[in-house]
Amino acid sequence: MSGSSRRQFLALALSASCTAAQTPSAKKASKKRSQLAPVLGITTTSLGLKDASIDKLVAALQPLKLRLISLGAPHFNPWTGKGNRIAEMRDLRQKFSTAAILVRSVQVDIAPERTDGEIARMLAMANALDVRHVTATVPVAMLGRLNSLAQKQGMLIALLNGGRSEIDSVNAFQNSVQSFGSLGIAL
Repeated sequence: MSGSSRRQFLALALSASCTAAQTPSAKKASKKRSQLAPVLGITTTSLGLKDASIDKLVAALQPLKLRLISLGAPHFNPWTGKGNRIAEMRDLRQKFSTAAILVRSVQVDIAPERTDGEIARMLAMANALDVRHVTATVPVAMLGRLNSLAQKQGMLIALLNGGRSEIDSVNAFQNSVQSFGSLGIAL
C-alpha cells in the first residue's frame, strides 16, 4: 500500500472511530476502560516522514485530525549520543499537548548490545513524554532484563514481532512473556 493510500485509509478509519467515540455512551465507557484497553491510533513510522522535526509531524497530523499516536523513529530515537534528554522530551510533550495530540506509546528497536543504563534512559525519556507503554523489538535473551527495568520505571513493554525477532508465532510470544508482569504483545 502506498504512503498516500495508507494515509487516506487511516484518515477514513480514524474519522469513523472518532465519530463513534464522541457519543455520550462511548465517553462513559471509555472512562471505565482499563489503562490497557485497545486504542486505535497511528504510529508515526507509517507516515513516511524521514525528517525528525516534531513541528512537521504535528503539521502532517493536523489535517488528518489524528489525536492519538505512537511515536517512533525518527521522532523518538533514544539511542543518539546526546546526554540527558529529559527536558527535550518534556518540551515535546508540551508541543503535542498544545496540538491536542496524545502520545500513547513509543516504539523502539532494542539491540542486544544495549546496556541497562541505555534502556533505563530510554524508559525515562518515555516517562518524560508521559508515556507508560513502549512497543519494542527485543531479543528473547533480554526479556528478563527488560522486564526488571520496565517494572522499576512503571512501564509496560509490548513486544513487536518484526525486524530481527526470534519469536515466530503467537504461541511463542505468549510463552515468552507469560512469566513477566511488565511485558505483553503488540499486534
